[in-house]
Parts: sequence; structure tokens; C-alpha cells
Amino acid sequence: MKFTPPVADLTSPAVQGKLDARLFKSVHDGKKNTAMGAWREALTDDEIWDVLAYVRTLAPEAAGGIGSGLR
Repeated sequence: MKFTPPVADLTSPAVQGKLDARLFKSVHDGKKNTAMGAWREALTDDEIWDVLAYVRTLAPEAAGGIGSGLR
């Protein structure tokens, strides 16, 4: 399945370099005109933070340890 715009690469510096608050907002509220829907009705805030902790583990090790946990 193709999405326009393409889905985000969660391992990319563009995603991994975003502040936790910005990623939280993207998951909570979704992103207009993308495949990223809002999860605020399906996940609690704590569960969204858990998702973000997982996303941080996806950073390549060569990224200087960004993936070691929440900042």
C-alpha cells in the first residue's frame, strides 16, 4: 500500500531529532493530510509515552545514542 505523503521513517534523523513533546502531539492529535491518524481516543497519555519510548529505541546506534531512551 502506498501513502501520499509517504509514511515517516521512524529511524531517520528527521524523526529522531524531534522533541518528545512534538512527537507526542503527532501521535495524540494525528497529522492532517497524512496517514498518521489521531490516537488520543485509543491510547492513554501514558501509553503514547510508551510508544515514544519505543520509537526512540529505533534510532541507529551510529546516531550517538539518541535511541537510548527519552530525553
